[in-house]
This record gives sequence, C-alpha cells and structure tokens, in this order.
Amino acid sequence: YNSLMNIVYCIDQNYNKQCYVSIKSIIDQHKEKINFYVLHNNSKTFSTEVITKNTKNKNYDIKIIDFFDSDLLGKSDEKLNLKISHITKATLYRLFLSNYLYDSIEEIVYLDADVLCLKNFYNDYLEVFKEMKKNRYAIAAHTIGTAEGNKEILDSLKLINGKYFNAGVVFIDYKEWKEREIESKLQKMLFSKKFKYLDQDILNKFFDGDYYEMSPTLNFLLRPVEG
Repeated sequence: YNSLMNIVYCIDQNYNKQCYVSIKSIIDQHKEKINFYVLHNNSKTFSTEVITKNTKNKNYDIKIIDFFDSDLLGKSDEKLNLKISHITKATLYRLFLSNYLYDSIEEIVYLDADVLCLKNFYNDYLEVFKEMKKNRYAIAAHTIGTAEGNKEILDSLKLINGKYFNAGVVFIDYKEWKEREIESKLQKMLFSKKFKYLDQDILNKFFDGDYYEMSPTLNFLLRPVEG
C-alpha cells in the first residue's frame, strides 16, 4: 500500500457547510496524504479556501468535480422517488463514480457530508482494504439492521441474508467495483424500480449481505445527550 487515502463526497450546495466541517475534521486528525474528491451539482459555490484558511496540516488535495445531471437520464425528481425530504439527487452521484474518478484509483471511502472524524483511521483504512481484497469484497459497511426488529424493510427489499447496512460510510474496492461492472447494474436498478431510501436500498438489495463487516467504530451515530 502507498500512504494515500482517497475520500469521496457527493453533495449539492445545501451541504457545503457540512462538507467543510467533515473534511476539516479528517485533515485535523491525520498526517497522512489524503485526496478528497467532491462530486458537486454546482462547484462554483464550494470554496476550498474555507478549509485551507482554517487548517494547519496542508498534506491534502481537494478536487471539486461538477456532476452532470444528464447522467441521471433526465429523470424528474418524482420518477427518482425524491420525495423524502432529506434525500436529494446528490445522493445518487455515487452510482456514477467511474464517470468522474481517475481509473488509477484502487480504493475509496465514500462519506456522507455530515460525517465527523473523531480520530485517525489510517490504520483501519489499510486493514479494511487488506481484508476486503483477501475475500474480493467490493464494499465494506456497518450493519444497522438485522432480521429482528427490521422485518418491514428486509421484507420489502426481499433480502435473503437478513442484513441491512448504513450507506453513509462505505469503503469501496474501486478496482473490484469497476471489474465487476457494478455501477451499470446499480443504475439499472435505479431506473427500473422505486426504492424508498434510494441508493442505500439499492446498494443493500444488490449486495444482499455480501460485504465486509467493518468495525462499528468506523460508522456510529452520535445522539444528543438527554438531560
């Protein structure tokens, strides 16, 4: 392995601030070289200066990449089932990564823009990808739902393996992802059937338990303290 981490976000301008905070939280915890790729619906609104002005560590690179809505085949929000308030078109951009990322990239971590980094996870990054390659897993994720207590969503997706993962943090063996032509299969699912939680449901339906189970410390929910 080289000492390079690749992190991908897919956002629209409504999530610029959250993304600034997320990227800064990662930079502040790492000395390792990091490449950030931000797929964006309007790159002019995203200012990397906000991050560079407020970070001492400069061992990173941020590439802002304009996403072309034509990749969504001109489908309306209604046809894409974008009626759930917290879901936007940007969440679908990761189903089209190969249109925008370099072919030379071998692995990436996809993060939702509201993910905060609380510690250095470079060693975890190396370990997860090492284990994934051993078993040729295309993705690693954290299971948040099992057959017990999640019957409705598991039944609606007809998941055989009885596991449902959160897609806010996903490690992707990008080489494997491309070799298996996973994107074109995911895109067919996107345009053929309605899924309530769109890409998260689509990814769960496609992989149906066939993913590397990463440590919950790499994706856990911070809940407000009650008092």
